[in-house]
Amino acid sequence: MSFKTVKLTIFSGDDVEDAKKSQKELLKNRIVRLTNEALEQGTLLTQADLSILLNASIKTIGRHIKQLLEEDIIVPTRGNRMDIGPGTSHKAKIVELYLKGYEFTDIKRNTRHSSESIARYLKEFARVAALHKEGYSLGQIRRITEHSERLVKEYLGLYERYKNAEDCKQRLEEILSRYSRGKKFGRGKSESKGSDVKMRGSELNREERFNMIRRKLEQGMKEEIKALIEKDYSMISGEKVREMFASDILRLIEQRQDYAMDIDSGQVMWLGVKREGRQNYGKNASNTEIVPVKLTLLSAEDIDMLSSGFTRREVRERRG
Repeated sequence: MSFKTVKLTIFSGDDVEDAKKSQKELLKNRIVRLTNEALEQGTLLTQADLSILLNASIKTIGRHIKQLLEEDIIVPTRGNRMDIGPGTSHKAKIVELYLKGYEFTDIKRNTRHSSESIARYLKEFARVAALHKEGYSLGQIRRITEHSERLVKEYLGLYERYKNAEDCKQRLEEILSRYSRGKKFGRGKSESKGSDVKMRGSELNREERFNMIRRKLEQGMKEEIKALIEKDYSMISGEKVREMFASDILRLIEQRQDYAMDIDSGQVMWLGVKREGRQNYGKNASNTEIVPVKLTLLSAEDIDMLSSGFTRREVRERRG
């Protein structure tokens, strides 16, 4: 049996609000988020995986999954993936709901996906549609975006279906305007769009491609920071000063990114109050120094103990 490393969001901003309403609804939403995040990265979680990650019994996880499936919510676990069939993906369904005029709050309630996930699907759809409008083929869009052929087809199907629909045309234009911002997503005019297109991204390994994209993002972000300073913070004058200020901001961002990249399986990055920080009257989040820390939620030893028949309580006691 082969295993694959995936990144899962154990805690999100929406969890705080969900927890205030109902622990039951919080658990359901986290089940949906984790299973779909795993599916997007090419793997499937089992109910036992969810039990360990969410600190709930397999019986409780199974009961919630059954209720979610009865609500027609997609929960792609290893046990029920075959029952789901080759229907429309959750991403395309969410984009279609937005095109039909549903708001984020309605979509979150009906699909149990977070605001961040919904925005990400809309951005993916906008990029596919923009490439399609630029004249790129299905295969080229798949390679550029690194989405599956099935998902690209679903997004293109939505675009063709709703681009001339009067009720949805405004929403479609809004998505393309907000998430693509008129940018050209292709390689450029000098590059042929025929079947002999040679895209440099496919020649690079994963690390080289990541570094290339990161450099481009940093350069674009730096220019945006400088433009923002010039527009809204005119008191910071001088091109050299704006350049230094933008560089300092990027360095702070990069420090956090590098720390996050050093996370091992079973760990999360958490933001906590600095140890030297003192509690003072009137102190709040705005004047409290926060630092990133790595926490091990699940270790290899924990998994071995659970696999050997130890209870979750015994594992927790060992941690303590």
